[in-house]
Amino acid sequence: MEAQFIAADSFTQAEDIKDAEGNILVPAGTTVNPLEELNWGEPLIFINGDDREQIEWAVKQQGKIILVEGSVLESSDQISRTVYFDQGGVLTHKFCIQGVPAIVVQDGIKLKIKEVLL
Repeated sequence: MEAQFIAADSFTQAEDIKDAEGNILVPAGTTVNPLEELNWGEPLIFINGDDREQIEWAVKQQGKIILVEGSVLESSDQISRTVYFDQGGVLTHKFCIQGVPAIVVQDGIKLKIKEVLL
């Protein structure tokens, strides 16, 4: 079963951000959604590089390929593209990804996360 959910990427500033003269630029407690100001860019494609089926699927996808397991060098050779690694699961944790393959794409001011069933 495929899972799809939407995540807001807002954060709240814990402390005042000040300039060199001590003027407050961003007061503590300010909540900001960076997606209101910037374009996320290419989708992020999360895969297990040890799973041949996921490698074959990833070749057909547009976006940055990020491994959650497997060898970056071997996967990069198989895919013929730059491949990244989710060191320590930082990104999968941030996006609450429970299964791969998964795609993270900007949808307006939110992120759409889709876990794909192959």
